[in-house]
Amino acid sequence: MEWDHIIKNGTVVTSRDTFKANIYVKDEKIAAITSVELPGEAREITEAKGKYVFPGFIETHVHSRDGRKGPHYKEDFFHSSMAGAVGGITTIFEMPNCNPAIYNVENLHDLVSVITPKAHVDFGVYGLCLGNLNMDQIIPLAEAGVVAFKFFWGYAIDNKTYQLIYNYQEGMKDVIPPLDDGEIFKIFREVQKTGKMLGIHAENFFLIKMLTEEVKASGDRSYEAMLRSRPPVSELTVIETGILFSQATGVHLHIHHLASGDGVELIREAQKKNIHVTAETCTHYLELSNEDYDRVRPLIKG
Repeated sequence: MEWDHIIKNGTVVTSRDTFKANIYVKDEKIAAITSVELPGEAREITEAKGKYVFPGFIETHVHSRDGRKGPHYKEDFFHSSMAGAVGGITTIFEMPNCNPAIYNVENLHDLVSVITPKAHVDFGVYGLCLGNLNMDQIIPLAEAGVVAFKFFWGYAIDNKTYQLIYNYQEGMKDVIPPLDDGEIFKIFREVQKTGKMLGIHAENFFLIKMLTEEVKASGDRSYEAMLRSRPPVSELTVIETGILFSQATGVHLHIHHLASGDGVELIREAQKKNIHVTAETCTHYLELSNEDYDRVRPLIKG
């Protein structure tokens, strides 16, 4: 037997256990994980004594900003997937707010054709929920293979390009204001039919708009003033509503980039009631606080 690769004497980490073992690779697949030495030579041997050996990681939230129309100056899939591979990530899930956005099957296929030649790792793509603009595309997108759906709660939408608009102002031309709860509930109900997860960007647009206007009127331009315009309650109110909608529809709700400790408690309580809600956070939310701003300045945003 000739093995392609043997990783020897490492501590293998699984979802349930850690144990000393050798890993034998044949034809680009793991053929055996065993503490017993198997006969045969290997084209490549890696000595992993004293090291942990993990399966490839999955990064479930990536904005590569790729697509036929960019914006490539921010990032592209070649470099984002290369960075993932260097960091031990073997699968990444690409977010749908690229250009063109993934609001229908045609755009999904177009993005896949654009990023496949650039990919250094496996990938999946999210579908975008835009309310009534693409409600009829939710099931087709699921059938076409999106890994999940994303709804940017509180964003406005350009009704010509379907691009998202964060800082909506009344009177904007050709812009659909942030969706109301009725239309959002319809999104939850429609995604539930697909069996896919619905991820949300949880920000209360109307509360943030009011608080931001107050901060601007005060003339205070400090970092602390910015924090006053986006207090934890602006996230918590959306999480609470999302949990109630999840309970009512049965959809798997996922909170993206959770920022507040109280949000964690809301999710824990929902899980105790068997409501299907999960969450993720960001490294800088765990490592930094407002007290670090003077040291790291704009980098605090991550």
